[in-house]
Amino acid sequence: MTRVSRRVLAGAAILALVAVAVSAVRVAKPGPADAPLVIFTQIPVGDSAWSGPPGEAPWFPEQGRIVALDPHGKPGLRILTADFHSARAPMVSPDGKRMVFSARRGAGDPWQIWEMQLQGGQTRLLTAEPGWYTDPAYLADGRVVLSGRPGAATDAFALYTTTGTRLTRITFHPEQDLASQVLQDGQVLFVSRGQYLVTRDDGTGLRLFYQSADGSPPSGRAWETGDGTILLVERGRLAGFSEKRPFHSRVELSGRVPGWFHSVSPLPSGKLVVSYRPPDGSRYRLYQFDPAEQRLDPLPGDDPAYHAVEPVVAAPRARPSAFYSVVDSSFKTGGLYCLDANASSLSPAQARAPVARRLRVLGRDGLLGEVPLAADGSFYIELPGDLPVRFETVDDQGRLVRGPSAWLWVRPNEHRGCVGCHQTPELAPENRVPEALIAEPVTLPAPKPRAAGGSPP
Repeated sequence: MTRVSRRVLAGAAILALVAVAVSAVRVAKPGPADAPLVIFTQIPVGDSAWSGPPGEAPWFPEQGRIVALDPHGKPGLRILTADFHSARAPMVSPDGKRMVFSARRGAGDPWQIWEMQLQGGQTRLLTAEPGWYTDPAYLADGRVVLSGRPGAATDAFALYTTTGTRLTRITFHPEQDLASQVLQDGQVLFVSRGQYLVTRDDGTGLRLFYQSADGSPPSGRAWETGDGTILLVERGRLAGFSEKRPFHSRVELSGRVPGWFHSVSPLPSGKLVVSYRPPDGSRYRLYQFDPAEQRLDPLPGDDPAYHAVEPVVAAPRARPSAFYSVVDSSFKTGGLYCLDANASSLSPAQARAPVARRLRVLGRDGLLGEVPLAADGSFYIELPGDLPVRFETVDDQGRLVRGPSAWLWVRPNEHRGCVGCHQTPELAPENRVPEALIAEPVTLPAPKPRAAGGSPP
């Protein structure tokens, strides 16, 4: 597994603490990278969506292409997707022999997911169903997780898994789920609602993983290193945090480097391959970056006609772990419990509200039902599987106390719980049995079917 050493993060933290003045970043002459092969996306500089201030990149750039740079092989770039009109989002398999990517074969074709053998260049289509698909990544068992929109163009992108013959949906809320990445423990890390969420590869265990302190959205895929550091780009700045304490360990890795970062990938040496645009530059190029020294070394093979983004180091890495799935389609429901709906990490001013007595469960078309809270604030409900819901709590007068929550769901036969409402994700629960779990769960009815034309009944 590629790794950024703790020395790098410690060095970056020291830079931040002592505010070392770096008046100008050190840029060396182009030299060889530390990886045998770097694969990345090229976007034509004429693409107007990339000419303005840095922001969220267009997800489907026209006439983008995927190329390979071998610093120790023949000079120049090797175009991997010459047979495609547009391509982006490369991801290399753990053994370093295959690549999945998003591409459209012809100018009017939908974006599909393809797999390529890096040695011979043979390709196969993984998404035969109609729709648009992007951001694939390899799971432990060889399946691929991806973002897809098989239905109407107005549908949100959800996460699916596939073996190349059939799609299986694993996220179900009405949000855009993109930029999937597979962590070493097997969880799928992805961007949704401007935050990083994680779920298991069967859609169970959904939870918030990371959000920036100021609410700024991440720009794309994050990367995990061998020592459990998560690398990401926020507001054009390169950052990292520990996956053990993601809400309290963020460190900016680019220090006082001027300009803008777009994407990042770790090298086996502990350095990084980054897509970077200097403040006086008009396009992104690839560099090898040393966060400890704040040093940028341009990689060879630059093409002035293209932006260079989405680098992936094609080096073997450890295969992710796999989960045993509890999902059972013979069950129609799943269970959800909460230890105390009044438990909150909000400030005293924010939390100053009446005590919650009832839980409201909201579906896409309104209220699904109300559930009384137990004396200790707990609840235990049974929900239809794969139904996106949100929660509100109200007092004994029906006045809103908390909510609505973010969308969540339970898979068929999944049983999961939470500590409280608006509690810190790192809060450990008290060692007690919630009163609501002593009784049978309260069953929530499935929503009524929509009327003809798609309107709520």
